[in-house]
Amino acid sequence: MFGMEGIDEEEFLSLRLAVDTDCSHERKRKRKRREAPDHSDSTCDEGKIFALLQMREQMLKLDHKRKDGTPADGRGLHLIHLLLISATSVNENNICRAVENLCELYQNVCLTGDSVQRVAAYFADGLVAKLLTRKSPFYDMIMKIPTPDEEFLAFTQTL
Repeated sequence: MFGMEGIDEEEFLSLRLAVDTDCSHERKRKRKRREAPDHSDSTCDEGKIFALLQMREQMLKLDHKRKDGTPADGRGLHLIHLLLISATSVNENNICRAVENLCELYQNVCLTGDSVQRVAAYFADGLVAKLLTRKSPFYDMIMKIPTPDEEFLAFTQTL
Protein backbone atom coordinates (compact mmCIF):
# COMPACT_ATOMS: atom_id res chain seq x y z
CA MET A 1 0.00 0.00 0.00
CA PHE A 2 1.59 3.28 -1.15
CA GLY A 3 5.15 1.93 -0.89
CA MET A 4 5.11 1.66 2.92
CA GLU A 5 5.42 -2.11 3.19
CA GLY A 6 8.77 -1.93 5.02
CA ILE A 7 7.58 0.54 7.69
CA ASP A 8 6.65 -0.93 11.04
CA GLU A 9 3.12 0.04 12.11
CA GLU A 10 4.36 1.35 15.47
CA GLU A 11 6.96 3.53 13.76
CA PHE A 12 4.32 4.84 11.38
CA LEU A 13 2.09 6.00 14.26
CA SER A 14 4.82 7.76 16.25
CA LEU A 15 5.39 11.47 16.12
CA ARG A 16 8.96 12.63 15.80
CA LEU A 17 10.23 16.16 15.95
CA ALA A 18 13.61 17.14 14.64
CA VAL A 19 15.52 20.01 16.17
CA ASP A 20 18.23 21.64 14.10
CA THR A 21 21.15 22.25 16.43
CA ASP A 22 23.50 24.12 14.16
CA CYS A 23 26.05 25.71 16.49
CA SER A 24 27.32 28.11 13.84
CA HIS A 25 24.23 30.31 14.14
CA GLU A 26 23.87 32.46 17.21
CA ARG A 27 20.50 32.08 18.84
CA LYS A 28 18.66 35.33 18.72
CA ARG A 29 15.81 36.07 21.03
CA LYS A 30 12.97 37.95 19.56
CA ARG A 31 11.47 40.20 22.13
CA LYS A 32 9.02 42.90 21.56
CA ARG A 33 10.76 46.10 22.46
CA ARG A 34 8.68 48.89 23.70
CA GLU A 35 10.07 52.24 22.80
CA ALA A 36 9.99 54.89 25.42
CA PRO A 37 7.30 57.45 24.68
CA ASP A 38 8.53 60.69 23.22
CA HIS A 39 7.87 63.36 25.84
CA SER A 40 9.10 66.26 23.71
CA ASP A 41 5.53 67.49 23.32
CA SER A 42 4.31 66.41 26.76
CA THR A 43 2.22 69.54 27.42
CA CYS A 44 0.27 68.91 24.23
CA ASP A 45 -0.12 65.28 25.22
CA GLU A 46 -1.34 66.20 28.70
CA GLY A 47 -3.88 68.61 27.26
CA LYS A 48 -5.12 66.04 24.77
CA ILE A 49 -5.36 63.34 27.42
CA PHE A 50 -7.30 65.70 29.67
CA ALA A 51 -9.68 66.42 26.77
CA LEU A 52 -9.99 62.67 26.21
CA LEU A 53 -10.94 62.15 29.85
CA GLN A 54 -13.54 64.91 29.56
CA MET A 55 -14.96 63.17 26.48
CA ARG A 56 -15.15 59.95 28.50
CA GLU A 57 -17.07 61.72 31.26
CA GLN A 58 -19.53 63.08 28.68
CA MET A 59 -19.98 59.56 27.34
CA LEU A 60 -20.77 58.33 30.84
CA LYS A 61 -23.35 61.08 31.42
CA LEU A 62 -25.11 61.17 28.07
CA ASP A 63 -27.47 58.71 26.46
CA HIS A 64 -26.25 58.48 22.85
CA LYS A 65 -29.33 58.43 20.69
CA ARG A 66 -30.15 59.90 17.34
CA LYS A 67 -32.31 62.97 17.03
CA ASP A 68 -35.36 60.90 16.11
CA GLY A 69 -35.03 58.92 19.36
CA THR A 70 -33.81 55.64 17.89
CA PRO A 71 -30.51 54.20 19.05
CA ALA A 72 -27.52 54.61 16.74
CA ASP A 73 -27.39 51.21 15.02
CA GLY A 74 -25.26 49.93 12.19
CA ARG A 75 -22.06 51.51 13.41
CA GLY A 76 -20.50 48.36 14.81
CA LEU A 77 -17.96 47.95 12.03
CA HIS A 78 -16.92 51.59 12.34
CA LEU A 79 -16.46 51.19 16.10
CA ILE A 80 -14.36 48.06 15.66
CA HIS A 81 -12.25 49.85 13.05
CA LEU A 82 -11.70 52.76 15.46
CA LEU A 83 -10.75 50.32 18.21
CA LEU A 84 -8.16 48.63 15.99
CA ILE A 85 -6.66 51.94 14.91
CA SER A 86 -6.57 53.13 18.52
CA ALA A 87 -4.96 49.91 19.74
CA THR A 88 -2.33 50.10 17.01
CA SER A 89 -1.59 53.73 17.88
CA VAL A 90 -1.25 52.91 21.58
CA ASN A 91 1.04 49.98 20.76
CA GLU A 92 3.23 52.25 18.60
CA ASN A 93 3.24 54.95 21.34
CA ASN A 94 1.65 57.40 18.90
CA ILE A 95 -0.20 59.27 21.63
CA CYS A 96 -1.65 62.04 19.47
CA ARG A 97 -3.27 59.66 16.99
CA ALA A 98 -4.44 57.33 19.76
CA VAL A 99 -6.08 60.18 21.67
CA GLU A 100 -7.82 61.50 18.54
CA ASN A 101 -9.25 58.07 17.70
CA LEU A 102 -10.26 57.39 21.29
CA CYS A 103 -12.06 60.76 21.43
CA GLU A 104 -14.01 59.83 18.31
CA LEU A 105 -14.72 56.44 19.81
CA TYR A 106 -16.08 57.97 23.02
CA GLN A 107 -18.38 60.15 20.91
CA ASN A 108 -19.94 57.06 19.32
CA VAL A 109 -20.23 54.60 22.22
CA CYS A 110 -22.44 54.30 25.25
CA LEU A 111 -22.41 51.97 28.23
CA THR A 112 -26.17 51.53 27.85
CA GLY A 113 -26.05 51.07 24.07
CA ASP A 114 -25.99 47.86 22.08
CA SER A 115 -23.44 45.15 22.79
CA VAL A 116 -20.84 46.48 20.32
CA GLN A 117 -21.05 49.94 21.87
CA ARG A 118 -20.65 48.57 25.39
CA VAL A 119 -17.68 46.38 24.46
CA ALA A 120 -16.05 49.25 22.56
CA ALA A 121 -16.52 51.56 25.56
CA TYR A 122 -14.81 49.11 27.91
CA PHE A 123 -11.97 48.41 25.48
CA ALA A 124 -11.50 52.15 25.00
CA ASP A 125 -11.16 52.49 28.78
CA GLY A 126 -8.52 49.77 28.72
CA LEU A 127 -6.59 51.57 25.98
CA VAL A 128 -6.76 54.85 27.89
CA ALA A 129 -5.47 53.08 31.00
CA LYS A 130 -2.60 51.72 28.91
CA LEU A 131 -1.78 55.26 27.75
CA LEU A 132 -1.70 56.47 31.33
CA THR A 133 0.82 55.19 33.82
CA ARG A 134 -0.09 53.74 37.18
CA LYS A 135 1.39 56.86 38.75
CA SER A 136 -1.13 59.06 36.97
CA PRO A 137 -3.94 60.37 39.17
CA PHE A 138 -6.37 59.57 36.36
CA TYR A 139 -5.40 55.90 36.17
CA ASP A 140 -7.43 54.99 39.24
CA MET A 141 -10.42 56.85 37.82
CA ILE A 142 -10.38 54.68 34.70
CA MET A 143 -9.46 51.40 36.36
CA LYS A 144 -11.48 51.70 39.56
CA ILE A 145 -12.64 48.49 41.18
CA PRO A 146 -16.42 48.14 40.96
CA THR A 147 -18.40 48.16 44.17
CA PRO A 148 -20.33 45.02 45.13
CA ASP A 149 -23.55 46.83 44.16
CA GLU A 150 -22.16 47.61 40.70
CA GLU A 151 -21.08 44.00 40.22
CA PHE A 152 -24.54 42.78 41.22
CA LEU A 153 -26.21 45.25 38.84
CA ALA A 154 -23.96 44.09 36.00
CA PHE A 155 -25.54 40.65 36.26
CA THR A 156 -29.13 41.62 37.02
CA GLN A 157 -29.76 44.84 35.07
CA THR A 158 -31.43 44.40 31.69
CA LEU A 159 -30.76 46.96 29.01
